Amino acid sequence: MMSLRRKLALLLCPDLAVLPYDRPLAPRLAGPELAEAAARAKELCRLDLLYAVRTGVVLTWSNAPQYEGPMYQWPHDRQRVRRISLGALERLRKGKQQGVRPITAFMACNYFSAIWPADLAWPADIPRPPKSNPQEAA
Repeated sequence: MMSLRRKLALLLCPDLAVLPYDRPLAPRLAGPELAEAAARAKELCRLDLLYAVRTGVVLTWSNAPQYEGPMYQWPHDRQRVRRISLGALERLRKGKQQGVRPITAFMACNYFSAIWPADLAWPADIPRPPKSNPQEAA
């Protein structure tokens, strides 16, 4: 939130909107990682759209089902996996990011796999995560 002092300064001198010491934020991913993140973001947007069209439900904070899939070695509980997945979807819907981090994309894809209705076919061009943790089975 902008302070009153900053607002007054901008009102008196609009040139202060871009300060020389305000450095732009650099993307955390670059090169091939950025391209992979963008591809994962497109997959998640497609899963989100297909889920909404086929079920008639747009996932929001209030109506998204609880995550019941495998937990792998995530340091989170099931509620946190749900929140991370929905937060990534919300940012992607608003167009606020070009991609998602690999672990976030993996969590969101697992979330969709866990809540995907049994009578609907999973998209053939998107690899579906396994229903159980392969490390736990071994």
